[in-house]
Amino acid sequence: MRPPLRSLRWIESLLEAMTAAGFSGEDAATVYRTFSSAPLGLLLGVAGGSQPGEQTTGTADPDLSTFPVLRRFGPASEP
Repeated sequence: MRPPLRSLRWIESLLEAMTAAGFSGEDAATVYRTFSSAPLGLLLGVAGGSQPGEQTTGTADPDLSTFPVLRRFGPASEP
C-alpha cells in the first residue's frame, strides 16, 4: 500500500477498526485497496497528467514508525 502521506492517519484508523472488529489483516488490506486504489489511481494520474495505461515511477517509502497497523501491512501485503 502506498497511500498519500496525508492519508495515513485515516488509513491507520480504518485498518485498526476493521481488525478490532474481527477482519483478518489480509481482508482489511483488501477492503482498503478496493475502496481506494482505482479512484485514487485515476485521480493521481489525471492530476499528474498521465494517461491510462502509462507507466509512472513510484516514490520513496514513507516513514511508518508512528503507524503500527500500517507497518504490519507493509510491502508484503501489496498486490
